[in-house]
Amino acid sequence: MNEGGALLERYVGSPLYGIAPEHGLAILAVFGLVLVVTTIGWSARRGNAMSEAVLVRYRALGSVHRLLVWLLGVSGVMNLGMAFGHFDSGVGVWLFIVATSQLVAVRRILLARSWRTVLGILLIGTLTVNLGLAVAGITVGQVGMITALVEATALAVIMRSVEGGKVRRTVASLTVIGAIGFTTLAGWGGAVVAGIGGEKIGETPLPGVLLPVGIDRAPTSAEQRAARLFYERTVAAIDKYKDVSVAAADGYQVENMFGSQFHAENPQRKSDGIILDPQRPEMLVYEPTANGPVLLGALYEMESIGDPGPMFAGPIAVWHAHDHICFGSIPVTITGFESPLGACPLGSLSIPVTNEMMHVWTVPGVDDPYAELDEEWLAAYLEMNG
Repeated sequence: MNEGGALLERYVGSPLYGIAPEHGLAILAVFGLVLVVTTIGWSARRGNAMSEAVLVRYRALGSVHRLLVWLLGVSGVMNLGMAFGHFDSGVGVWLFIVATSQLVAVRRILLARSWRTVLGILLIGTLTVNLGLAVAGITVGQVGMITALVEATALAVIMRSVEGGKVRRTVASLTVIGAIGFTTLAGWGGAVVAGIGGEKIGETPLPGVLLPVGIDRAPTSAEQRAARLFYERTVAAIDKYKDVSVAAADGYQVENMFGSQFHAENPQRKSDGIILDPQRPEMLVYEPTANGPVLLGALYEMESIGDPGPMFAGPIAVWHAHDHICFGSIPVTITGFESPLGACPLGSLSIPVTNEMMHVWTVPGVDDPYAELDEEWLAAYLEMNG
């Protein structure tokens, strides 16, 4: 196994960028479809009447209809495979209904029967339900994303032949664009909802976040004391950096702050061989406001990718890394995370995995200094104290 693969096996990431174990049958189903098609061709060449009839009907179709048969066949078997992976829930029942309907549509196309209107409604409904699953916190995952994109492509093929005036053609185009947008939004939405609060070992992390593999447990009294002491030491050590001029004098890059939770790096301290020193955190985190930057806390970072952060406080202070993160080059800054389709914003490059890091929030009144900072709480705090 290569070093990169072994490294990623140490972490749990968002299901958005991976293949869920219960979706493995969907991949096998595609290979099964190829095997079935190959078998039909083989048996037709040997005189099997049923196989010959299928090939005759397929060859009688135009190129657009042939493409549609393949798109619906692939999405149908993939939905069928995912249905068996979710057989114990309503999601599995829905996927089974969709898969059956799509495979029936393939048969109707081959038999030259009416199918266009019903299939268009089915595909729009399927893609809309994907968005509903996101609201429920069910992550689509890469297999689900591929299936939804195949369905969106099938919808585009159907809408491509819409006849009529300008209004109808515009509606058809907007429907296809909306379907693709729904697919992407469903991927993001489900992953974000599933990952809310996911910052402890054993939880589902947000997109772009990697947590160490493990099972959550209650901290010991010694770990609770260690966490409290380190927090108090950090609060005392970085209090002087409320004055950004002091931070600048110590080498933190506090110029031209922008966005929310701006991370001011200190290049020297990121490579000084010292970790977990409250007097020398690798980064400071500020919130730019109309009245000046507000110090939120510190970020401690390991020097090399793959080096695990010391778990000095057990499950309380959990180190994390990032994956599928996008960096812009001018200036060098985080531009976001890869979309569910695997793309970064224009002009950005994807970084597969980063160094491990850990936040300690020192802003007064924070509920958990080692957890994800709640944005609603922060907004309320800044409104009162900013």
